[in-house]
Amino acid sequence: MDRLNMLRAKRGTKTDAMEKLIADRHAEMEEIEQIAELAISEDRAPTPAEIARSKDIEAEIKAADAKIKESEADLKRVDDAIEIEEKLIALKAKNAKPMAGVDAAGAAKVSAAPRRSHYGRRLKAFRERSFGTRADCEDAAYRAGMWCRAVVYGDQKAIQWCAENDVEIKQGYSSGVVEKVQNEGTNTAGGYLVFDELSTAIIDLREEYGVFRQNARVVQMASDVQLIPKRTGGPTAAFAAEGVAFSESDKTWGQVRLQAQALGAITRVSRELADDAVISIADDIASELAYAMAVKEDSVGLNGTGAAADGGITGVRTKFALGSATYIGAIDAASGNDTFAELTAADLNKVIGSIPKYAEAMAAWYGSQQAWALTFLRLVAAAGGTTMGELTGGKPTRAYLGYPYVVDQTMPSVQTDISDTAMLLFGDMSKAITMGERRGVTIDVSRERYFLERQIAIMGWERIDINVHDIGDATNYGPLVALMGE
Repeated sequence: MDRLNMLRAKRGTKTDAMEKLIADRHAEMEEIEQIAELAISEDRAPTPAEIARSKDIEAEIKAADAKIKESEADLKRVDDAIEIEEKLIALKAKNAKPMAGVDAAGAAKVSAAPRRSHYGRRLKAFRERSFGTRADCEDAAYRAGMWCRAVVYGDQKAIQWCAENDVEIKQGYSSGVVEKVQNEGTNTAGGYLVFDELSTAIIDLREEYGVFRQNARVVQMASDVQLIPKRTGGPTAAFAAEGVAFSESDKTWGQVRLQAQALGAITRVSRELADDAVISIADDIASELAYAMAVKEDSVGLNGTGAAADGGITGVRTKFALGSATYIGAIDAASGNDTFAELTAADLNKVIGSIPKYAEAMAAWYGSQQAWALTFLRLVAAAGGTTMGELTGGKPTRAYLGYPYVVDQTMPSVQTDISDTAMLLFGDMSKAITMGERRGVTIDVSRERYFLERQIAIMGWERIDINVHDIGDATNYGPLVALMGE
């Protein structure tokens, strides 16, 4: 609740600031109109001083428009954060409500869902930041585990427990129809829509594991194919002689096309589930599926070839591999610098200086752990000013010249020659790449695929697309650029 109040206070402050900007802009508009009206009322041309003041005001209005636009974007981010926080609070409240078997007065009865604070080890997927206390996390994992037991194993006791404790088992079909599975059993006609607590854990981990989910723009798709407008240009100013009309120009728009593709991962569980393994099975399933999906999303987003195996997605490194003749943002390192051990500070500075000003605020480096160690740590240590404590015991901040460094192991991670390929990325990924998400995670179960191994196959899948739509062109740098081995 403290964080929610803080966000609401922040929104109020930003709203007040934006309202002041708008009021100042209106005042400036009135002043420029008064200058024009005065000249008209006196039947004369504007004086040089009035013309100069009008130009100053026009520049101030243009600057105010840019600040207002930035404020609107800031408010949108705060509103999104408030919405997420409210959902988390509601989820925590739901998890904290009395379980079945506890009366309104709190009198102790036999609980159908005992708290599992004695579980004994920290959970991988069910985290305090999403569910509350450690006991709340274990309660959520227990409920998710009972859902898994009902769906994966067809356990009649688990099915009954889910029915008695508001844990719905739903199936989604390709037609979009969602049906609740009745108490008497389960079937395999459609995939199971993941239960809230398990879905939250998977989403949480996907965003933690996945670089694209953390840094690209993520939108919810209302249909399998969705077109999202993007601004490609604005009106153009031009001089005009007296008596000649100004040429007209309009803001221009392009479109980002997203077409959802199915992305899935399969994991296995033993057919012989111990009674005390309810929590661990939910934790393991969430962790395995989230990690597999996040790695694949990053892999195709960075290195996708456009082939069917990559969901038709062409990754950002693949596009930059076409070279600076196609994208000026494919920036060559100095001649002979084609390994991480050879890159210099001058190479990195050239990259930093290439991105447009509008991309600087959220700019970051993207590369592998190898690149971080062999390039950035080497340059930082060689530059001096590093204390002995930092070299021997302290962990250096993962940033370079004030810009964060994001590790993604699907980026190049070798010590050999990697010329003519994107060794590092730099800039604002959210302005260059959009990820569309059509639906949440669905789970399918097969008890036949690994029958001889006495295992059950669990497939988690989602529908997504990734579009790398703005990395500049042959003459203009985009918000995301690449350092190419030379």
